[in-house]
Amino acid sequence: MPSKSGASVHIGSVGGSIQNSIITTGDVISASISGQAAVGSSEDARRVLDEVKAALAELMPRITADLAPSSPGAAQIGAAALGTIEAVSAEMKPEMNSEKAAAAGSRLEQAKSLLDMLLKGAQALPDGVAKASEKATSLVSSLTDLGVKVGLAVTWLSHFAPR
Repeated sequence: MPSKSGASVHIGSVGGSIQNSIITTGDVISASISGQAAVGSSEDARRVLDEVKAALAELMPRITADLAPSSPGAAQIGAAALGTIEAVSAEMKPEMNSEKAAAAGSRLEQAKSLLDMLLKGAQALPDGVAKASEKATSLVSSLTDLGVKVGLAVTWLSHFAPR
C-alpha cells in the first residue's frame, strides 16, 4: 500500500500532491483541513496566472496556425485572453482589498470564457485542418489545462471578494 505522503493526482498536465487536500466536483468557497484554511492566497493566484501567461504566449502561434482557418478571430481572442490575464496578474498584490479582488475575478472569468471559446474551436477541428489529430488533441489538452488554472485563480480570488 503506498504511503499517504506519496499520494498525488494528475488531471491533464496539472498534478500534485493530494495530501491535506479536498477533492470535489463542485465549488468550495471555504474549507478547513486539520484547522488550516484550504484557500489559496493572492500570491498563489498570481503564480498560477504567471504560468498561464507563459503557456498561453507559447500557444499563440499554434492557435493562430491551427484555429485561424476555421475561426478567423482566434488570434484576436487568444490575444484578448492573454492581455486580460497579464493585466490582472500585474495587479495582484497580497494586500489586495475585496473590491479589487472581485473585479480581478470578474475579469479572469471573462478571460476564461475566451479560453473556452478557443477550446470549443479546437475541439471542433476536423483532422485535416490540424494536419494531424494528435496536434488537435494536444491543443485541446493545453487549452483545457489553462482554463482549469484560470478557474482556480478565480476561485481563490472569490475568497477575498465581498460576500
